[in-house]
Amino acid sequence: MALSGAQRGVWFAQQLEPESPVFSVGQLVWLPSDVDADLVASAVSIATGEADVLRCRFEDGDAGPVQIVGAPTDEVAVSVVHFGGTPDQLRGEARSRMAVPIALSANLMYDNTVWTLAGGGVAWEFKAHHIMLDAYGVSLLTRRVAQVYTALAQCREIPASKAGTVAEVVALEATYENGPSAEVDRVYWEGVLAARTDDDSELVTATPALALPIQASVSIDREVINRIGELGKAVGASWGDAAIAVWSWYNAARQGKTAASIALPMMGRRGVALLTPMMLVNMLPLHLEASPDDTVGDWLARVVAAMKDVRKHQRYRGERLATASGGRKAALPQLNPKVFDYDLDFAGARGVPESLAIGPVDDLDLFIYNDNVHGFVLELHARADRYSTSDVSIHLRRLGLSE
Repeated sequence: MALSGAQRGVWFAQQLEPESPVFSVGQLVWLPSDVDADLVASAVSIATGEADVLRCRFEDGDAGPVQIVGAPTDEVAVSVVHFGGTPDQLRGEARSRMAVPIALSANLMYDNTVWTLAGGGVAWEFKAHHIMLDAYGVSLLTRRVAQVYTALAQCREIPASKAGTVAEVVALEATYENGPSAEVDRVYWEGVLAARTDDDSELVTATPALALPIQASVSIDREVINRIGELGKAVGASWGDAAIAVWSWYNAARQGKTAASIALPMMGRRGVALLTPMMLVNMLPLHLEASPDDTVGDWLARVVAAMKDVRKHQRYRGERLATASGGRKAALPQLNPKVFDYDLDFAGARGVPESLAIGPVDDLDLFIYNDNVHGFVLELHARADRYSTSDVSIHLRRLGLSE
């Protein structure tokens, strides 16, 4: 069957650099010592076996790339392995495994290992090709593993999965693409592109990196987000809108411009897609024009108005905008507020997920965590061929001050 729009984007991007390591997503889920490692492996086996996207193979068909869903299997093999080193050593080794590219032609495009740790505790390591899962899809899969584990540990019947199938999600997307809503969205986005005043010649073209991005993070006091929330209330802005305002302003300032252009990942999911692990995220641009007389409140209000429109038209694929721009996708700094619930319940034991790979980084991307597990954390991901570790640290310090 056909690929989703997001899957097509990954497919064609990897054709540019087949050996690039950035087309993986992965995580470690840390669990306490009272968790049964064998039951974790069983839960992972059941949950990954249910997700039909993980059984897909990808081929270049006569009319473009296609995916073939394999037959269900009774059991997915998941190894339980003892790790004699420290959690930091496991983390380092897992990151090294994430740096190994997964070929689009591979028959198996994901991997699981359950580790028992020398100092006590368990860790579930998961890696998959980005053509299969986005961050939301990984979150759905992880929560299903926790749900299945809880049922197994409590000797209860495993609740039926609410996830749909790849075929259902692809059909839902095709219905939108061939319907009137897509045409309305096309007109909106073409108007956005036509109204831009920044110079396209100054934009860097997005290409896959040949190395994993540099990462650095900093924790921010809870008072800061409270102040951001209070500031936003005056113009009806959420903390997420306020974060967009800060990041767009920061990038305009560091580039010496009055116009800001950033990329925003939009979920774009409806219906059964909300419950189905799959690659569907849509990367859309946000363009904002500043006035010399703007106050902070003016800038926030402009962001709120712009985001209202972006959310309304978020199903229109960003890949189509690149086509409308002559086939050139700009490497824009991305803002990604991580709004998932990271508090995982494994039969009363807390699972803590730690992201290891999140897919391609086009330039300098800011991830914001605001939850009970991470606290309020700013995390920068930067292309290693454009930024140094020192550069990333400087940007983090500046962002802390701007917050």
